[in-house]
Amino acid sequence: MEQMPKEIAGAIVLVMRAIGRLVKDGKNNHGGYSYASTDAFLEAINPACAEAGLIVKPRCVESSVVSVEVLDKTSKQVVQKRMVQATYSFILIHESGATWSDDSERRTIMLDHTGPQSFGAAESYAVKTFMRSLFLVATGDKDADAQEQHQAEVIRATVKAVKAKKETGEGQILIDFGNGMEPIAASDVQTRVLTYMAEIGSAKGCSDWWAEQKHGREQFHNEFPKLALELKRKVEAYIGSLTQEAAE
Repeated sequence: MEQMPKEIAGAIVLVMRAIGRLVKDGKNNHGGYSYASTDAFLEAINPACAEAGLIVKPRCVESSVVSVEVLDKTSKQVVQKRMVQATYSFILIHESGATWSDDSERRTIMLDHTGPQSFGAAESYAVKTFMRSLFLVATGDKDADAQEQHQAEVIRATVKAVKAKKETGEGQILIDFGNGMEPIAASDVQTRVLTYMAEIGSAKGCSDWWAEQKHGREQFHNEFPKLALELKRKVEAYIGSLTQEAAE
């Protein structure tokens, strides 16, 4: 990676000094938490960047409209959903003419396709997430961050699940076995879950991990209720045995 020019490094430091914690002006109606909207974020950051003589220019590396299968919470049916998927890289430009970019610093955004404006929304959000990381901005919206990251992870894993189902013809369940959420063939879920719990080896560790798999557990229950019930009983029995062993 090319070394960052001192003009750009100095400008980044100036921006970091100029900005404080952003005011949480938005409200997520679904989660009930407040967050700093993209507009509010850029309105706070842009003047600081201008004073420092720094431009952050996004470049769209690739973009497409993809169709993914999701579970509709109202109808409990699997439906097709159109999503915009776009990947951006960024160039930092200083007023002196110095430039810098890092190809590893890319952002891939997926959001609902509601028309041409969706691509603009994706770019705005990509810029926001990159600048937050670049300037180490504290917005106080930890819950929003976690929710956004979880949703993005679910979407990426769902795309993989759709591909896997087309290739194998078998339903896929999203489970995180320590390396991020991944699609697992429904017939393999029970074995994989119990094997992973055996590797964890403690009742609390197993309970905590299983509680974190809420998305996969609900998906498994909705799509394969008999298998899910059987797994639930085995998981409870295994955790119970570990608890008893620890007490002896």
